[in-house]
Amino acid sequence: QQSAEPAGRSRIGAESAKRIAAYRLGANTLLKARIEETLDRLEREPDGSYSIELFATDNSDPARVERFLIRAKGLVSLDNLFVLPQPSGDRYRIRVTYGRYADRDSAVQAMDQLPPKYKQAFHPEIRTFAELRAAL
Repeated sequence: QQSAEPAGRSRIGAESAKRIAAYRLGANTLLKARIEETLDRLEREPDGSYSIELFATDNSDPARVERFLIRAKGLVSLDNLFVLPQPSGDRYRIRVTYGRYADRDSAVQAMDQLPPKYKQAFHPEIRTFAELRAAL
């Protein structure tokens, strides 16, 4: 079944998609793959679906984010880890979320199951995919 959405990144906006594409990844292949999946997920996920925001940071160094992803592989499935470089003026802010859930209760239950290291190091918050798109 084909989507009724026009081609391109219509749900996140052409200008935002262009700025995200300009984020310099270097040779960081895990980061590239996670950003591609994140953009695809933002395009397809209903507004009322939820994800757990692990953290957001102004330190957008791609090598640093890649190192986080390498460490994360030992704790969670990278298929459920979403990385979004948010354009902010002439810089980027990195937002990392985990999972996709049909309702808030499921997201809250999943947040309780996060690795202890994540619950201690981060201050996870529940976000809708609509909120994530709107922040772009």
